[in-house]
Amino acid sequence: QLYSSYQEQSGPDVNVAKSLSQLYLQNENYEKAYAQYEIILATEPENLAVKIRMALIDIEKKEYQKAIKKLKEILAVAPDSDKVRFYLAAVLEEMDLKEEAIEHFV
Repeated sequence: QLYSSYQEQSGPDVNVAKSLSQLYLQNENYEKAYAQYEIILATEPENLAVKIRMALIDIEKKEYQKAIKKLKEILAVAPDSDKVRFYLAAVLEEMDLKEEAIEHFV
């Protein structure tokens, strides 16, 4: 509550957002965690770990198109990430895009 109050009074702060995002994620409050990740990305746009977490939240919320977009952006920067490639393939398979999913599973 202290962190939230700080942000309300002082505006977005990346360090506070990092702490809040962890707390919200632990409590499975994905909407609030996502909002904190957006604050982090505004300051650290190349933070791939945050982008992955956001994509996983999109997957959890079944917002597959958003997840696919983020995962493809990550792969453009880190094409050797097997974990990201797996997540992307799994989402594509869930959307019944089997041909494209197979390309990422291989």
